Amino acid sequence: MGTLIPLFNRKRTPTKAPLTPEQALRVKLLTNSLEALKREERAIEEAITTKCRDEIERLNAIDSQMHKLKSELEELSGLPWPGPSCSKG
Repeated sequence: MGTLIPLFNRKRTPTKAPLTPEQALRVKLLTNSLEALKREERAIEEAITTKCRDEIERLNAIDSQMHKLKSELEELSGLPWPGPSCSKG
């Protein structure tokens, strides 16, 4: 038969002494605090994503309106829209 080769390198964690009630309470407090911060982080990320999506939609609406106005101006005048560089005085 062949040699057995382990597929996973399992690390054995050293056993620690049991926690005192104060330490166990502190561990629970830290865990709860971390979970609360993760929830808050997710909420902020979601708010930013929503805000960005709203702003992108506003920009797209403005761009669409500008495109329509430029097209109408070019159609009426027969000349291409010169752009912002020519409008400066």
